[in-house]
Amino acid sequence: MIDQLVGQEHSTAKDAVAGLDATKAIDGLVIALIALISTIPYVGRIGFYSDDWSFLGALAVGNDHSFGTLFMATIRQVATRPVQAAYLSGLYELFGANPLAFQLVAAGALAIGGILAYLALRRFAFNRVEALVTAAIFVTLPSYSADRFWLSAAQALVSMCFFFASAYALGRAGSPATANWRSWLGLSATALLLSALAYEVFLPLFVVAALALPIAVDVPAQRRWAIRIINPALVVLLGVTKAVFTTRLGGGGVSGQLSWLVHLVEGALKINGWDFGLALPLNSVRMFAHHPSLVAAIAGASAGALIYAWVVGSARTVSTGRRLAVAGIVTFAGGYAIFLTNNNALMTPTGSGNRVNIAAAFGMALVITGAAIWVAGRFRRPTLSAQVLGVVAAGVVGFGVMTNVVLATYWEQASTTQSAVLAALKNDVPSLPANATLIIDGVCPYVGPGVVFETTWDVTGALRMEYRSASLTGDVATNRMWVASDGLHSFTYQTETIHPYSDLLLVYDYRTHGVVELTSETAALAYFAAHPASACPAGSPGYGSGVM
Repeated sequence: MIDQLVGQEHSTAKDAVAGLDATKAIDGLVIALIALISTIPYVGRIGFYSDDWSFLGALAVGNDHSFGTLFMATIRQVATRPVQAAYLSGLYELFGANPLAFQLVAAGALAIGGILAYLALRRFAFNRVEALVTAAIFVTLPSYSADRFWLSAAQALVSMCFFFASAYALGRAGSPATANWRSWLGLSATALLLSALAYEVFLPLFVVAALALPIAVDVPAQRRWAIRIINPALVVLLGVTKAVFTTRLGGGGVSGQLSWLVHLVEGALKINGWDFGLALPLNSVRMFAHHPSLVAAIAGASAGALIYAWVVGSARTVSTGRRLAVAGIVTFAGGYAIFLTNNNALMTPTGSGNRVNIAAAFGMALVITGAAIWVAGRFRRPTLSAQVLGVVAAGVVGFGVMTNVVLATYWEQASTTQSAVLAALKNDVPSLPANATLIIDGVCPYVGPGVVFETTWDVTGALRMEYRSASLTGDVATNRMWVASDGLHSFTYQTETIHPYSDLLLVYDYRTHGVVELTSETAALAYFAAHPASACPAGSPGYGSGVM
């Protein structure tokens, strides 16, 4: 009889575990579907932009395309981010310069990151509804849209995946049910290293996670100090190491740092709290009105309907949302904390510079979910409360998806313009002499946030790709280029480039399909006097031209 009872208990426990695993599998599928609905409309239409061309130009010109050679060609440009170098060179070895492959991998990383975020939140004692709604909102927020579209920002998605994997492993290490907790803690630390060596913005959040876990769950006493110390110590070590090897640290004294802090806080609150927070529906509709897309509307409606159906079908009781809000505020602040050590964040809602918002966006997703749950909790009937939460979640997710897909259309147009310019150039100028410098004129640098050509490194990379010559350099004529006595000067991201006059300094006018040698200051002045600048929308590097 006792054996039968024990067998029944074991069977019941196994059934419970199987049911829990099935629930998590369904939830993971929902998150993945929402992420993919937000990416499928533009995958295959996005190309390469700005820094991408610099990487591709370096990768394409060599004869040896083994991973080791490609990695060494890439690591020179991203010395403190070896995981990014491995990501770029590995994908190039597998797929070459195929933008579809890069976009598919990025879409997969976004979906995986959302699933890992859900699993990590469950380990930090957030319930099923809190975790799934937060993850769904996070993967659809437009505040870090450049990470979706831009290959050179995709390392942020890689870093994100490793961050959530580390947080999940940390949660397993802190669980009383985990016997091999040291192995899980080691996995957490390993994922931390991989995340930080891909992108730095998540670094402070590892400290937040390590300190928060013993508060969120009942961690056995003998493990608490190890969990609190190991990952934060690694963060300090990595931070010091990166500070030694990087040249991109802040400056300007106390007044300069205070000014930067005010700018950072204002930008963070405006972008996350207003542009893609309270004003998300308004801004989404405005962008859609200026750039209508049926596909964007269908994608937004589909994702919104999916999250609404899940919430209404799954939410039995609604919590207060207070823990989510507190966790979100701390995470949001931690998401920008890395920029207290440097001034390298461009506070833009839609430009390529918005890649820095990804860690803080997770905090914002927690805050939004907490606020939505609090509002829903004002309704005492459980079914009505679930419906209210479903409507709010559907609105945020739906408008987020629609905004991302509309923003993608600008990047698509920029890629189309690039292809047209390069095709015309190759047709008009079948070959270029060794060591030539080619200036592209008559092309607007931006289509909204999408980058056509904006500076010397993207034109140089594109020329080396097209002509398969590592000796070529290039630039684009913009309002940041001027004629001087010693050559053409251009200025981008606090870097000035000089192109000396010679018979190898050429300017290609896309409007007339003509090529002119700039052998002297007189020749340059005469050319630009006869070829006035195109009427382009105002824009700048990292910001693009405005769409809001």
